[in-house]
Amino acid sequence: MADTTQLLDELYPREVEVADAQVPELVDALLSAYPDKDFLYIRLADKWAVRVADDIVGTDGPGRLIVRRIVEYARSEGRLLDLLGLAWSDKPGNRKLKALADAWLTDQTGVIARYAPPAPPPQIFKGAGIAPAAGTEATGLSRSALQRLVNASSKPVNLGDFFRGIDRVRHALCRICTPAVAGTGFLIGRRTVLTNFHVVEKAVEEQRAGADIVCEFDFFERNSVPVRRFGRGGTGWLGPCKHYSQSDLTGVGVPGPDELDFAIIHLDQPVEPDRVALELPFTPPIIGMHDFVYIAQHPDGEEAQLAVGQVVDIPGSGLRYRYDVTTEPGSSGSPVLDFALRLVGLHHAADPGTNPRFNQGIPISRIRRALIDAAFDFGAM
Repeated sequence: MADTTQLLDELYPREVEVADAQVPELVDALLSAYPDKDFLYIRLADKWAVRVADDIVGTDGPGRLIVRRIVEYARSEGRLLDLLGLAWSDKPGNRKLKALADAWLTDQTGVIARYAPPAPPPQIFKGAGIAPAAGTEATGLSRSALQRLVNASSKPVNLGDFFRGIDRVRHALCRICTPAVAGTGFLIGRRTVLTNFHVVEKAVEEQRAGADIVCEFDFFERNSVPVRRFGRGGTGWLGPCKHYSQSDLTGVGVPGPDELDFAIIHLDQPVEPDRVALELPFTPPIIGMHDFVYIAQHPDGEEAQLAVGQVVDIPGSGLRYRYDVTTEPGSSGSPVLDFALRLVGLHHAADPGTNPRFNQGIPISRIRRALIDAAFDFGAM
């Protein structure tokens, strides 16, 4: 603790100068930098080992109140400027955080270094050969140094866990067929499927009955007979949903915080007991630039397929994920999974440009938050 206190004193010598008047400014800056507050909670858990819901305040209240409590907590711990440094190093392009950083952080380089990722391993290649470290023979490097971490986004995964995850994903995945559109969806409960709103939009407009909404599971081979489930009777098949953004169609502007392009489909009967749903994580895994992601999908309504790629952008302060994973029409509503096959997003769109550079998904944390706000009964899924 003494070492940490000394480091904070050295990095943030102006902590004692911060007046009460600056607290609302930091609250405003944090709210502007994290329109999805779950990303702030994840950052605190990752870098401070502080779980907001357990250690500071419940996370179901108004956003400004929660963030103010976080700021008050940081001040009580003598870490108000450390909180500013944590957020600013994560969102250096945010104007409000930058203004506060310029005003209060005397050692900005040191602050960035405090929250920067670990330094890469020493470079072992020079020119065409391998340069041995001082006092080390080149032959000694050939078996150890060559096996160092060369891509921070490439992480080992337990092989047994991976195959169990694949099995869970393949049986939760379904092809969705409506009279107008075919798409993809996946179980989040024994009688609940998540997909995009735009997949069922026409059916909603036409007030289609549940019998017209078909979810087909285990469609792995072209000639296989899938397990079929239908939507709940009448129009009761449609649960909470949110529209997409025009910016998703045009590429101009940013989506609003409620433009999440998702829909819940209630099934008329539960799936088999051994068919396991994908978990909607309360605290989703952290996804960063260049991380690998998988998309399980039914492209063009065909048999289930899996594609992999990397995150290439996280626009709008976490409002969307963009990645270079290959998808096709019919892939809308697919689960986006991290390297350990944990659910992190809902695939929904492609780059609308003539020379597309990315496909796009919605962070699952935002969808979970919208379901909480809609008083969705998670226990009845």
